[in-house]
Amino acid sequence: MNNYKEVVEFLFEQYPSYQKKGVNAYKPDLSNIHGICKIIGNPQDKLKFIHVAGTNGKGSVCNFLPMIDIVIFLALGACTGLLAGMFGIGGGSVLVPALMFIFYGMDFEASIVIYLAIGTSLTSIFFSALSSTYSHHLKQSVEWSLVTPLSIGMVVGALIGSKYATSLESNDLKLIITIFLFAVGAEMVFSYSQFIINKTKKTLSISNVTAPLHGSWIGFLSSVIGIGGGSFTAPLMIAGGYNVRKGIGTAAACGV
Repeated sequence: MNNYKEVVEFLFEQYPSYQKKGVNAYKPDLSNIHGICKIIGNPQDKLKFIHVAGTNGKGSVCNFLPMIDIVIFLALGACTGLLAGMFGIGGGSVLVPALMFIFYGMDFEASIVIYLAIGTSLTSIFFSALSSTYSHHLKQSVEWSLVTPLSIGMVVGALIGSKYATSLESNDLKLIITIFLFAVGAEMVFSYSQFIINKTKKTLSISNVTAPLHGSWIGFLSSVIGIGGGSFTAPLMIAGGYNVRKGIGTAAACGV
């Protein structure tokens, strides 16, 4: 057998289960399966999993997460939500490296860990951003007139960025994320955004015309790095003359 077609043809011609139809294909019990399980030591009694039923018994199984893993993910989610609500950073700066560490600990294939971390981060950020947006909206800290044009640009940029990210080698993507995290750390130490706030009131113009352009580069970088975009949107809003609360609130809304 040299190819997939030959394998399939062999199975349908030779494997007994595929020769049975109708009543003959129906098995009233699981005696054969129980017999095999007994021979190999009943491994199903040692693993926590749930059977997802299929046709003719050809279902799948899904592992339950151990309790410690659930606690770790809950704690990580709580920290992400706290950071998103307080600083408007979306939490991706924390999620991506933390998820990589967790996935390595769970023995995931090393070559796909970075992609799993980015994808999981981008998906989960939606929920923290939604909660943060609602909170800032109640405090009238969201510049809704800019949310739509910024978001349109972000969607376009994210589509291009995701294609670019998947074309990169795993190590190259890790290097990009590492550089970004160093930049975030440097900003936290030297407070570049505070310099913008204190030294000048407005360094660039943000309007319905320019907002999609800004949103496009934010969406591109965010999708590559695996963040919600708050790390870029909040400083952008501040540089555009908006106060810190407006910047954080608008960044959270765009992250949705």
